[in-house]
Amino acid sequence: MHIKITLAVLVAVALSLLAVAGAQAASFDATVSWTDNATNEDGFRVYRNNVMVGTTATNVSSFTDVGLAENTVYCYRVGAVNAAGETQGPETCAATGTVLLPPAAPGSPTIIYIGKP
Repeated sequence: MHIKITLAVLVAVALSLLAVAGAQAASFDATVSWTDNATNEDGFRVYRNNVMVGTTATNVSSFTDVGLAENTVYCYRVGAVNAAGETQGPETCAATGTVLLPPAAPGSPTIIYIGKP
């Protein structure tokens, strides 16, 4: 008998800076949490940028991803799993540190004439 997982996973990603004791370097951790809507899961799989980075046990609704690089965007997806397969929720993205983006385009220039017509 196959049991289907019914899950609408809501992922909230919170990134936090962890200072490395005694060093100037810093690393980032992402705490990924979700709402467990399944009643029959064997656990969850956590994916970062479409690569599985961890698993949790039944009824665990958070995962901490450690050692992330600064100025990087990470996207997470969580899947509930059991013997029948896996059901994945939506992807959520967050950035560590300050991600540099190109500046906005300037507006149209205004031509000002100075001098005699």
